[in-house]
Amino acid sequence: MADTYDAGHPPDEVIRVSDLNLEYTPGVPVVKNVNLSIPRGAITALIGPNGCGKSTLLRGMAGLIKPASGEVSLDHTQILEHSPKVRARKLGFLPQSFRIPMGITVYDMVLRGRYPHLGAFSSPGPEDIRAAETALKNTGMFEFRSRALDQLSGGQRQLVWIAMALAQESDTLLLDEPTSYLDLRHRRRLLSLIRSMVPEKTVILVLHELNDALELSDFILAMKDGHILGRGTPAEIISSSIPERLFDTEFVRIDAESTHGQKKGSGLSYLLPRSSPASPRAGTSGVPLRAENLNFTYETSRQRAGKLHALKHISCGISGGKVTGIIGPNGSGKSTLLRHFTGLLTPHSGEVHVLEKPLTKTPVRERARTISHLAQQSEDMGEITLLELVSMGRYPHVAPGKRWSFEERQVMEKAVSRMGLQGLENIPVQQLSGGQLQRARIAMSIAHGSPIVILDEPTTFLDIRHQEDTLQHLRELNRSSQVTVLMVLHDITQAARYCDELILMDQGRVIAQGAPGTVLTPLRIREIFGVESRRIEDAGHDQLLPVPRLW
Repeated sequence: MADTYDAGHPPDEVIRVSDLNLEYTPGVPVVKNVNLSIPRGAITALIGPNGCGKSTLLRGMAGLIKPASGEVSLDHTQILEHSPKVRARKLGFLPQSFRIPMGITVYDMVLRGRYPHLGAFSSPGPEDIRAAETALKNTGMFEFRSRALDQLSGGQRQLVWIAMALAQESDTLLLDEPTSYLDLRHRRRLLSLIRSMVPEKTVILVLHELNDALELSDFILAMKDGHILGRGTPAEIISSSIPERLFDTEFVRIDAESTHGQKKGSGLSYLLPRSSPASPRAGTSGVPLRAENLNFTYETSRQRAGKLHALKHISCGISGGKVTGIIGPNGSGKSTLLRHFTGLLTPHSGEVHVLEKPLTKTPVRERARTISHLAQQSEDMGEITLLELVSMGRYPHVAPGKRWSFEERQVMEKAVSRMGLQGLENIPVQQLSGGQLQRARIAMSIAHGSPIVILDEPTTFLDIRHQEDTLQHLRELNRSSQVTVLMVLHDITQAARYCDELILMDQGRVIAQGAPGTVLTPLRIREIFGVESRRIEDAGHDQLLPVPRLW
């Protein structure tokens, strides 16, 4: 059974964790008395709810956190006895997020993966260039090698980080949420690439996409509240109560009809969280957001003069009082279109209208009160608490220097409660997990209280339960307050389940707009994302959901 399965301590183990306790604040353990062994030449996935300690455990296995007690062994030697350079050669580590050096190109960023192999002040040699170019080709980013990194989409940047980790050419890879921001095509490509690495390499990865973990991995470690709740093969995990106990939610198990036929886990069920039916919509209220013939071009890097046409003759309207999702491949212009709707970018031609008024003629403060915008990636927010972060959503409504009223505090506390963050209000944001920080940022958007809420990839870094909870909260906000919700989503199944309308984009153009069932046809999914799909019944709902086949 998955509850009692133990891989033991195989003779060919790469990492062993013994009685490990990890903490950021003295006396407050995040990882609690963990014992495990990672077999060489296999894929081990860490799954569990946000804040359970997955990323902390991964950092501990990489030797980036000194244990409060217990130890981590790498190749039968305590990991901290290896020098940092030796550790970097043995372990390739992909964190959840990076800071982007200003103006750096894709190629130069990937070449940084070779630093552990270079001497001080030495220049990259032929072997380093080969490793970097191979990593770029394997991730599909070779053609972007001369582009400035800060001009790429979130998904494209993620592929660059992965290429940098691959260029390190270490025997063991530790990957924290490697599929974040990736569209279906690139997700499939990455998962297939990871699968092809074993048994020559060992891969340990944190995944929030539960079904990806079930299909990809050889072994699964299920974490909750800092402990290992269960461990086993994918078949053992899915046939047990572990998924329900991990995420405190009910799953519907659907025959996956896996098509690859070679993976040990083929034929496993597809797990779909059961959701509550949506409340009736009160009705629409015009078109509060409208784009008219938008065109926008990014300048490419100095090393490679040219232009990137990000938006091409975009004309679309966002229906008031509805939940609208924008979907499409990485680099298709989704985030660029959102930034035009918020006024963060100005089109080279065309115009955006907000509440029937040209956006360029709308005062900045009025614009800030009308539209709440959650960007794809958070900035460095310094030394602030979770509640202080949420309070930023109220800034457009309060005069500078004015103290928060009782009513204002109630709005903030309600947003914190809605996102399930009670008890964390005074925690510094640097101590939050990636998922907790993302929910805090969404709470900030909800606390804004604007009639239009725009969110770019709101489910990123969230576990499956909090993905569903967040999308249900946004839909109920729409239903109860007639707030217009516009969001970019990468999961087409969730987009079909929670959105009233969808906009499908590709290569800077709108390909289709309408009800999910008419936009997400199997033919379009195949043409745009390069994957096959099928439709399944959504239990308790009068709709069919598209489910991609990634294997």
